[in-house]
Amino acid sequence: MPVITLAGHAHVSRVGVTLLSNVGVPDLIADSPDGYVRLASALANDIARLDQFRSTLRQRHGAIAADGCSRLLPATSRAAYRQMWRAWCER
Repeated sequence: MPVITLAGHAHVSRVGVTLLSNVGVPDLIADSPDGYVRLASALANDIARLDQFRSTLRQRHGAIAADGCSRLLPATSRAAYRQMWRAWCER
C-alpha cells in the first residue's frame, strides 16, 4: 500500500521522499503536518485510488528494482549485495 511521508530534515523523511519520488507518487509527500493529515484523509477516502495503487504496486516496485537501485546504490555496493545473495542462495 502507498505510504505518505512528511518531508523534513531527518534521515527518515529524506528516505521517504526519495522512495515516493522514485515510484512516481510525489503527490504523497506532505510539506507540513497539516498537509500530511489532509493527504492521509484524502487517500483513506479515495477507494478508487487505493485500488489503483494495489493493482500497480508490484509493477512500480519492479521499476524501482530495475532502475532505482542503479541510481541509489553505487556499482560496488550492488555487486556486494549480489554476491551476498548468491552466497545465501547456495547454502
